[in-house]
Amino acid sequence: MSDGLKRRDFLKLVGLGGAAVAAGCARRPAETVLPFSAQPEDIIPGIPTYYSSACRECPAGCGVVATTREGRVVKLEGNAEHPVNRGALCARGQAGLQSLYHPDRLRTPMQRDGATWKPVTWDQALGLLAVKARAAGARTAVVTGHETGAVDRLVGEWLAALGSNQRLRHEAYGHEALREATRLAFGRAVVPTHDFAKARVVFSLGADFLETWLNPVGAARGMADGRDGRADGARFVAFTSRQDLTAANADQVVSIQPGSEIAVALGLLHVITAEGLGERSAAAAAAAWDPATVEKHSGVPAEALRRLAREFAAARPGLAVAGGVASQGDNATGLCLAVHLLNAACGNVGATVNLDAAQRLEGLASLREMKALVDRMNAGGVDVLVMHGANPAFTLPASLGFAAALKKVGFKVSLARQMDETAELFDLVLPASHALESWDDAEPVTGVRNLLQPAMRPVFGTRSLGEIFFATGRQVGMALKQADFLGYLQDAWKPLHAAHGGGVDFDTFWTRTVQAGGLFSPPAASAARVLPGAGAFRFALPRLSGAEGDPALLVFPSALFYDGRDASKPWLQELPDPVSKVVWNSWLEVSPATAKALGVEQGDVVAVEGLEQRLEAPVLVYEGLRDDAVALPLGQGHTSLGRYAKGHGMNPFAALRPVLDEASGAPAYLQARVKLVKTGRHEKLTSVSYGTDQLDRGIAQLIPAAALATAKPPVPFGDAALETPYVPRYKKEYAKRPLSANPLNSGHRWGMAIDLDRCTGCSACVTACYAENNIMVVGRDEAHKHRVMSWIRIEKFYERRPDGSLEVRHLPMTCQQCDNAGCETVCPVYATYHNPEGINAQIYNRCIGTRYCSNNCPYRVRRFNYVPAEHPEPLNWQYNPEVTVRSKGVMEKCSFCIQRITAARDTAKDEGRDIRDGDVTPACAGTCPSQAIVFGNLDDPNSRVARLATNPRGYKVLEMLNMQPNVNYLKRVRRDAAKA
Repeated sequence: MSDGLKRRDFLKLVGLGGAAVAAGCARRPAETVLPFSAQPEDIIPGIPTYYSSACRECPAGCGVVATTREGRVVKLEGNAEHPVNRGALCARGQAGLQSLYHPDRLRTPMQRDGATWKPVTWDQALGLLAVKARAAGARTAVVTGHETGAVDRLVGEWLAALGSNQRLRHEAYGHEALREATRLAFGRAVVPTHDFAKARVVFSLGADFLETWLNPVGAARGMADGRDGRADGARFVAFTSRQDLTAANADQVVSIQPGSEIAVALGLLHVITAEGLGERSAAAAAAAWDPATVEKHSGVPAEALRRLAREFAAARPGLAVAGGVASQGDNATGLCLAVHLLNAACGNVGATVNLDAAQRLEGLASLREMKALVDRMNAGGVDVLVMHGANPAFTLPASLGFAAALKKVGFKVSLARQMDETAELFDLVLPASHALESWDDAEPVTGVRNLLQPAMRPVFGTRSLGEIFFATGRQVGMALKQADFLGYLQDAWKPLHAAHGGGVDFDTFWTRTVQAGGLFSPPAASAARVLPGAGAFRFALPRLSGAEGDPALLVFPSALFYDGRDASKPWLQELPDPVSKVVWNSWLEVSPATAKALGVEQGDVVAVEGLEQRLEAPVLVYEGLRDDAVALPLGQGHTSLGRYAKGHGMNPFAALRPVLDEASGAPAYLQARVKLVKTGRHEKLTSVSYGTDQLDRGIAQLIPAAALATAKPPVPFGDAALETPYVPRYKKEYAKRPLSANPLNSGHRWGMAIDLDRCTGCSACVTACYAENNIMVVGRDEAHKHRVMSWIRIEKFYERRPDGSLEVRHLPMTCQQCDNAGCETVCPVYATYHNPEGINAQIYNRCIGTRYCSNNCPYRVRRFNYVPAEHPEPLNWQYNPEVTVRSKGVMEKCSFCIQRITAARDTAKDEGRDIRDGDVTPACAGTCPSQAIVFGNLDDPNSRVARLATNPRGYKVLEMLNMQPNVNYLKRVRRDAAKA
């Protein structure tokens, strides 16, 4: 290597993939443990290596960069160049590390031996699979999760060699209705992508686009960019029966009867076409849905509907979205079609609705197709069933009979990372590798091709889906010319090299693509016209079973557990649900009026009757729910899936009827009116909420859009601030304490700005902080005692809008790094002190646990270790070696990720410069989907954080206490509708 290129610089260049490329797909032989004087070539102790990959926690397909230290992945970050997530990750993506190191991962192939399991070798297991599949031939079926790349093609070829076409891809939320509605409207059976940043007005009719619908990370960034604290920012209106996290971020919430979203969509279309406000080709579809009729079915006043329709038509472009689970009845296709027609009438298709860069979900099986598989199994049409990446024994209705039909299948093979409800019923279980241990590819969006590489050696003796099917391919009759699966994958990318290679040879193209994490060239949106027959669809409200007058049951996907696949991760189990703030449990949401009529209080266990199975859950009284509805979250209630998922809550999937949407075969989640029956039992809900009332303290503040023009930058705290309405309950003498100067100021005063107009309350920052700073999980019993250790929390407060509807405000609360900190003055051992860069530091080995500092902190952001950290092997591999693992009996708190500040300082010193703005990004700011958190040097007037500190929307929480916090908040903007 030349003297001009230093070793460290070389590793920086190849770190994003070169080492993994050189390693190939072949498994390395076991190596003797060596001292660091003879470490492997691609590892330098103390220097991180980065590998681009993609997240597989849901079908969205976000790009990630895995940080490895000494050969193990210690942190996941978003890939800033990836168009799906643009550098951010949701809480589920951040927690992906825990599925890699889960202590209950399968470690060797297991074969059923009566009622027990016995380990077998890989050669025995693969040989048995090949023999059974070859004997079954066309009666072999393969069911996987969402697959779109070379592995998907390999599975198809593997089945074709057997003469079988029984190939299904199962996702609990397959968006079949949206796909079919797009075919009916535009002749293309695709799921479009949406540009929230361009929209001037956004209408949501049941789509929880900030939680689980399609691409929540991208939608959050788009909505934030469309608002960005501006008076003319995008206005968001949610039509809903329940205020979920998405509706909680709306400027206006329109309460509607359960299942009436389709009536509202057609009513809006009726007004727009009748008044000549938009294109009229689909006018006939909405002819019968005049405002008076819609008011009867939805409860939306006719005049309000007219005003909203005119507002939507005037927004050019606007955006309407629909299709979430909570609104999906047996006519979900009709709802999605009505929204397509609404967007088309207002010219949004080709502007905010992109049919060209579509979500690649067209291969997912509908519930009708899954039912057909069950029927074939019962009829003896399936002799061998191979399952990977799906858990239908948990996500399908129990009455569909999937578990019973498995008994008719002669041989069943599950490729799973850990035992789940489906794998427990199989005959052979093969331990599957994690995405971070595998070569793979995927196309989540048309033109966005992810390329996954192994960021570390497999933790256990596992193999990937591609390796398993390739290894058995020749035995079932495939003509494979490649030596291994990596060769097969590279051959699949050679046509892409021909189209996008830019004149370089394939090896160079491959290396660059691996380093980048894939090829990203989504097509621009083009206009599309509605097909002439689209308006002839039979639109109808969902049909609900049960007695009229009983509340409708809304089931909704968990923002944290998705369809239940993420329930095995302790970080997510202990992360408060963004709406309920409940941890480690399920619950039943009822309105205050319903609770009063039933005679129950929070925590009283009630039975839900009227479904295929009786469900029981503790009551959560929620003001954001209509009186004619009750709601249950999906994702909990596992009987398997490991120690952290098993035995928490109940599973509504099992109790649902296998009701189909007539047009698309999609499952109907909104299907019944239910009866609630008191059980007489009480179960304390584990909630970490500190209350929803601000008590006139001005913690989460708001400013009307009309007031932005005259708003003035905040002024330093002084006598004028004592006249604010939030001060009277505090003594003015205390508030006027003098500030002590810091003679050791280094020229850096680290601070943070948090924009409440961008923050959605998603809690991704909380999980990122857990991952970066080795924060321990305390478990359900300790959480009951409010001993959760998170360094940052999302506060939730309730207020009332001018129209009387419930307004939810979210505020991330972390250590405020006060210049005049109350915690520092009371510590008897000087364990907490103010360092020269403005950080309220904590010396763990000095702390004796008096907790005086916590008692004197008005922000309640310090955490006391009541129990020792417990992370069973290999979950302790997730530890960040840059951060101390704290012991029992000490206080801990946010330090602005001081280890990242130190790393940036060292790099700047090596390069002979000062730290630049943007060199340091704490974990919370780096993962934030909406980019609501900005970090930097407050003493640098040109830094982003310093400029935001003088924003007219800026304020400090509890400023009247004169703690002089270095965290500035920007008020949320209330955008009311323009007066007609």
